[in-house]
Amino acid sequence: DVLLKLLIGVAPTVIIGLLFGDFIDEHLHGTNSVVIMLILLGVPMIFVKSKSLTGDKLNTNVVQQVTYKQATLIGLAQPLALISGTSRSGVTILTGLITGLSVEVAAAFSFLIGLPVTLGATLKLMLSNDGQAFIQDNLSAFIFGNIASFAIGLVAVYILMDVVKKKGLRPFGIYRILLGIAVALFVLL
Repeated sequence: DVLLKLLIGVAPTVIIGLLFGDFIDEHLHGTNSVVIMLILLGVPMIFVKSKSLTGDKLNTNVVQQVTYKQATLIGLAQPLALISGTSRSGVTILTGLITGLSVEVAAAFSFLIGLPVTLGATLKLMLSNDGQAFIQDNLSAFIFGNIASFAIGLVAVYILMDVVKKKGLRPFGIYRILLGIAVALFVLL
């Protein structure tokens, strides 16, 4: 039950990444993609209603609180993160909230299905010729960078949860739209 829901949440990204990774790298990593995705995801973030568990405690097995339908919808949204300008956690939490999950469950499920995707992408990079060369030439920077990234990621998740519980995704939506406009103006001027 738990593993199947996690697999449902991860599989679409893995499949799309493997089948269309080269196309995505070639066509969906430019400035236009960044601007479009910043604004496109910012708008629903402003309007989505978020509910918190308030008096209830978060069940230690978060995945059991996610239905198969919710896991499927979140899993189908996650591949959008392969496009530049998309926040993986933003799109999965947003989808979780739209499907009726509480902020806490949506964020926890997003974190759980993000781990295999992130580890897989890191492993793919490490096994590539460029990745191996980088690691050999910059081993200490590679180790320090990963440790720092993990620590900062934990702090960011804590801050994100605090803000989302109090104000929903609205501040992030406004930020994304303003950043998208700023990037577009910077490129045009």
